[in-house]
Amino acid sequence: RAELVKIALNAFDHDVPQTVSETGFQDVPASAWFAPYIKVAHEKGIAEGIGKAFKPNDPITRAAALKILFEASGLAELTDVEIGFKDVPKNAWFFPYVSSAVGHDIVLGYADNTFRPGHSITRAEVSKIVVKIMELLEK
Repeated sequence: RAELVKIALNAFDHDVPQTVSETGFQDVPASAWFAPYIKVAHEKGIAEGIGKAFKPNDPITRAAALKILFEASGLAELTDVEIGFKDVPKNAWFFPYVSSAVGHDIVLGYADNTFRPGHSITRAEVSKIVVKIMELLEK
């Protein structure tokens, strides 16, 4: 989770201080390399914690990664896109991000018509998504 937050903030030119005195999360010490990134992401509404924890070393799901990348990039949401994934209901918190990613031709999903929002995202998938968003922002 911490690595993705750093990638998102750096890729989309957010100002991040070198140090912070506190983070607001019990599992993010101010001395940790990722503390400034998590603090900025949380303050800007890009990333959320889980209660009083952030779980910086946990894997991140495909749905949560899309949220962070879309929020950090400021890429416009596309909500009236027919996505066709049987595992992404319209009332899911992550629907707007998946819908936007499909509408912008950033993600495709799997052959069985699933997106697998609860599965961990890979570094390769993150890289592809970041590059595609950057290309869209340049247009």
